[in-house]
This record gives sequence, structure tokens and C-alpha cells, in this order.
Amino acid sequence: MIGSRGATAWSVLSALALGVGPVQAQVVQGRVTDATGEQPLPAAEISLIDEEGRVAAVTLSDSTGRYRIGPPEPGSYVVRVDLLGYERLVSPLLALVDERVVNADFEVPAQPIGLEGLHVEVEAEEQIRRGLRTFGVNLDDLGERFVNRAMIQSKPFARDFGHVLQWQGGVSVTRTDDLATNLQPLHPTVCVRVTRRTNRVGCALVALNGVLITNEAATMISPDALEAMVVLTPAEATLAFGTDADGGAVLLFTRGN
Repeated sequence: MIGSRGATAWSVLSALALGVGPVQAQVVQGRVTDATGEQPLPAAEISLIDEEGRVAAVTLSDSTGRYRIGPPEPGSYVVRVDLLGYERLVSPLLALVDERVVNADFEVPAQPIGLEGLHVEVEAEEQIRRGLRTFGVNLDDLGERFVNRAMIQSKPFARDFGHVLQWQGGVSVTRTDDLATNLQPLHPTVCVRVTRRTNRVGCALVALNGVLITNEAATMISPDALEAMVVLTPAEATLAFGTDADGGAVLLFTRGN
């Protein structure tokens, strides 16, 4: 168990023989809860950080607080958990090798959000500006394709990034809300197209803090957790993510990252 006391407050069970079929290589899985260990925390951002401090993979905890994540290659990584209103937790260094599953549960103490967030917002926008320059994109030229924190807050009834973007110029948002059962409401599918002229353009990819994530995972992120959103055209997106981004990309930036 990983708590606010770090390595002294956790335990990891590795090399679990699941007994059913082949074990997926290099996987970390577990559950994220509040400090009591009873309340699951959905949509917590789970990151694998390599020994150079680079983010190797990102996922989100599901509605029960559970997550499963694997790195692009074997090596040593830490698991970092971020969620707005809670402390950031980081695991000790884990060796993720073939035929091994590591279980890591996190109990995350609450952390009230103070007025210092106003200063953080200014710093975050400057970081986004510098990052976009690496793609040859000037933040000041984006117009409505840059959605800052104030614009996100102006849409208090938005449930996900798609609801925020549907009012922005230069994009078209379509969504298919799956039928929900009484037991488990399902997440909608959101497709953002960086044009209003035709539906033949593919859906934009979605990246969380620079790392590609699935559409389903993106819809789990509360707008309250977002610092900003950037919509990249297909030409801009392919420079960043290759030909798979020929439909453009939506960059989501969480608060405090």
C-alpha cells in the first residue's frame, strides 16, 4: 500500500502467477482510494516515469478506482498518481520485466486547493506555450483552438472535454451516448473533428499531458481537473504524433502538471 509516507507505507506483490492463460509482460495494476482505503477515486491520472524522469505511459483509474498500465519496454519505473484535490503520490522504483505483474495500491490523502493555484495557472500556460513551440505552433495563433482554465470554468455543466469543445470554433464534436443500465452507466464516445465541412475527416487523437490516451479514458476526466486544452490541426498533429494523427489531435493538460 502506498500512502503519504512513501516507501514505508506500502507493499508490492510481484511475479503473480494468475493461473489463467499467459501473463501480460511488464504490467502494473492496482487500486486508488482515499486515505481511508474505502472510497475509490476514479479518473486519477496514473503515470509511469522512467529513470530519466520521462513519462513513459499514462492511464486513468476507472469508476472503481482500479487501473492497469504497462511501459513501452522493460526497465525500471516509478508509478505516480495525480488527482486534483489530493496529494501526489509516487511509488519506489519498480523493476518491470517479462512475465511479471506488479500490484500497487494507493491510499491518497486529500489536499485542499489554495489561492496559490492562481500563480500555478500562469506558469502552466507558459509551459504549454514552450511545449507547443517544439511542434512549430505558436499559442497566440491558435485563437479558439486554445481553451484556457477560465474558458473551461465558464461551462460549469460540461461533463467531459467534448462538452467543452463543442462550443469552440474550428471544430466539430459528435458523441454517441451508449445505453446505460441501472447498474453501470457507460461512458460516451466522443469524436472531435478539426473541421466543420465534412465528416470524412477522421476523429482527432487525444493526448493527456503529451501522452496519447484512449477516447474512453479521456471522457473520464472531469473538466475541473483540466488546466487547458489545445486543438491541433492534422498538419500540426502529424508533426507531433505521426501519420496516425491525420485527423488532428486534442491536447489535454491537467492542473498541477
